[in-house]
Amino acid sequence: MSVITLCSPSDIQEAPQRIEDSALRAQKTLSALPSSPLHALQQMKFDPIGSHPLEDRPLNIIEQVNQTFTYLVAVKAAELLMQ
Repeated sequence: MSVITLCSPSDIQEAPQRIEDSALRAQKTLSALPSSPLHALQQMKFDPIGSHPLEDRPLNIIEQVNQTFTYLVAVKAAELLMQ
């Protein structure tokens, strides 16, 4: 399990851009998936063709989607707490 620490307003401001950068890489990867629907779904589920939203490590796309929105909610909550 990874721990992401948000200690300052600058950490909170930086995180959404890093998450969006990761999502952009995923979008490019998705556009290059094979035309076979089952093969494409297999790659999204089992192959590490995505990336972690805040770390430099591969993930499968399904997990990237799950973690992307988990981190976006956590960043927003941290922002509210720091106010």
